[in-house]
Order: sequence, then structure tokens, then C-alpha cells
Amino acid sequence: MNRNKGFTLIELLVVIAIIGILSSVVLSSLSTARTKAQLAAAQSTVGGLLPSLIICLDETTAFTAPVAATADGKGTGNATGVVCGAGTPYPKLPNGWLYRSATMDKPTGVISLVVSNGTTANTSDKITCDQNSCVTGKY
Repeated sequence: MNRNKGFTLIELLVVIAIIGILSSVVLSSLSTARTKAQLAAAQSTVGGLLPSLIICLDETTAFTAPVAATADGKGTGNATGVVCGAGTPYPKLPNGWLYRSATMDKPTGVISLVVSNGTTANTSDKITCDQNSCVTGKY
């Protein structure tokens, strides 16, 4: 009785199929994690910018809204303009994120800063920040 000790073709194909399914699950969760990380980085950048805008509001310094710089067409997150007066330039957002609008109403003391990660409405994430909090939603 000579028995071969090995795996059959069916057994090998089943194992390869299982490995393929598991790897696709891992890759999709990594993509979601990357998106959430970019959202958190953009929210942190915008949230860190708010104290500067509040100081600008308190000192009644000239306010310059950011203008998205998209010369490369990719949305590098750079913006022209400065936070207040002749102060610091707006910080760079993560790749794909752009400054959309910024408003400062001195009489009411309301500041609003909006950034998004795309140009298509209802498909890109948006962060809107004011003095109290930052809210995420769809652009």
C-alpha cells in the first residue's frame, strides 16, 4: 500500500480562496482607516486654526479668507492668504482637502471655517468649525 501524503488540488484551491477572502477584508478595512485618519488630520488642522481666528476677531484685525490653491488640479490643501492681517499663512491640509469658505462676523462674534475633501456635492466629506465645535458632514 503506497499512499501519497499530500494535498489534493481541491484542498489547495479552498485554502487559496479563503486567503483571498481574508485579504480583501483586511484591505477594505485599511482603506476605511486611511479615510478616517485624513478626516481626523483635517479636523485637527482646522480646529488648531480657530484660536488664531478668535484672536483676530478680538483684536479687530483684518481677516483674509483662504482661497484654495489647486494649480496642480489635485487639491493639495495649500491656500493663499493669511490668517489675520500680516500673520501666518493658512496651514496645509491633508492631500485632497481644500479650504472652501471662511467667514467672520465681528458684530456677532461668529467664525465659520469650511473645508472638504472633494468637489462633488454629497460625495465628499466636509468639516465646518466655529468657536464651539467642529462638525463633519457631506459637502
